[in-house]
Amino acid sequence: MHAKGKDLDSLAMTEPVLMDNEKPAKELSIAPLNKEGFRYNLIKSSDIIDGVYYSTIQVAKALDMEKLWKFGDTVFHPIEKNISWAGEHASPGPLFPKTFIDVGKNKLLGVMNGREKSHQEKDRVIYGMFSIGLFIYDYEKGKID
Repeated sequence: MHAKGKDLDSLAMTEPVLMDNEKPAKELSIAPLNKEGFRYNLIKSSDIIDGVYYSTIQVAKALDMEKLWKFGDTVFHPIEKNISWAGEHASPGPLFPKTFIDVGKNKLLGVMNGREKSHQEKDRVIYGMFSIGLFIYDYEKGKID
């Protein structure tokens, strides 16, 4: 769970249930089983570079959904991409089934939540706007195209 409360005005952030070396992971996208019988799920993870916090997308290999997952490569890092709407933060959203839209063999269309880079204005931080984008995910290889 990401937040809980009885209504929108009382929502409080919850502790993440997934952890990679003490680094919180949230916002899970569950991938289908691949040909080898496991899932390359996607999670929101994080990185700090030069004092700037970035939300990243990382692979979490699940041999069995009920057992520990193996956290793998970062497959999307905002600092490595030149995408203005996801210049500082990115997190995976749902993956659409092939019955909704077929984007190719072993690939699914996914929704990504992004946020533009923040900037300093006098003595306060002005946070970037949140935006929604799409991505193509190769669930056999655990890679975002």
